[in-house]
Amino acid sequence: MQEVRVQAIPLVRLEALLPPLRVERLRRYVRRAQQVLAGRVVWNVNATAQGGGVAEMLQALLAYARGAGVDTRWLTLHGDGAFFPITKRIHNLLHGSPGDGGPLGAAERAHYDEVTEANRAALRDLVRPGDIVLLHDPQTAGLVAGVQALGAVAVWRCHIGRDTPNELTDVGWAFLRGYLANADGFIFSRREYVPDWVPAGRASVIPPSLDPFTVKNGPLGPADVAVALRAAGLGDTATATDGPAFTRRDGGRGRVQGHRGPLPDGGTLPGGAPLVVPGSRWDRPKDMAGVMGGVVQ
Repeated sequence: MQEVRVQAIPLVRLEALLPPLRVERLRRYVRRAQQVLAGRVVWNVNATAQGGGVAEMLQALLAYARGAGVDTRWLTLHGDGAFFPITKRIHNLLHGSPGDGGPLGAAERAHYDEVTEANRAALRDLVRPGDIVLLHDPQTAGLVAGVQALGAVAVWRCHIGRDTPNELTDVGWAFLRGYLANADGFIFSRREYVPDWVPAGRASVIPPSLDPFTVKNGPLGPADVAVALRAAGLGDTATATDGPAFTRRDGGRGRVQGHRGPLPDGGTLPGGAPLVVPGSRWDRPKDMAGVMGGVVQ
């Protein structure tokens, strides 16, 4: 496993955005958390340190938790070229999508268990009795029993799901249920995502969150918008080809990266052209066909 270092951010930064009553409530919760978690480490385990919504969320949540005096840390799994396609298959199934349509049979389970065991062995040198381990999404589900064997509390957090289960979600949950049934707690993003076999008393609902100070929430003036569209191949009203600069969480500077654009020949759409631009990955669970159908209608 690889530990991801996160710098603390003082909570006073958030307090500047809140009305007085919410500031007081936040401080009350912080005092309670400091008491309950004193002497414990809160570990978060997920698949990657960058490139996904879970990683983006952990960067902010852990920074503020550390700023509040809670010893919280972040580990990423070691996997291989076969493990992650298997877990992506499960991910899509929990969304009710077939994904790549590949199997989840005995061979896939054996490989999942092999990779899980290697990561569980790495936890033995880190996790101590009384610690709390938050395991994120299907990649980590197999670690529940191993975490509990170390005397720690195992909580599984699921960031994905489908409001209305179907035969595909049933396949995904059938693969995971044996690993998760005895978890000490569960966290889901929506009440509708909770499968019926999860005990009601062990399930909590916490919606996704985004740092209000993230680059995505920063103001963009007309000139920056024009340059960003130009870099994405979505308009030719700006002369610069590099996207606007921004400041990263660690204080480093970056620029919005350009690419070849949406046209087959790599050209740029004319400035002022009407655009419908989905702000997400081009991914089956995002229902891009539905987005396009809505535009056509």
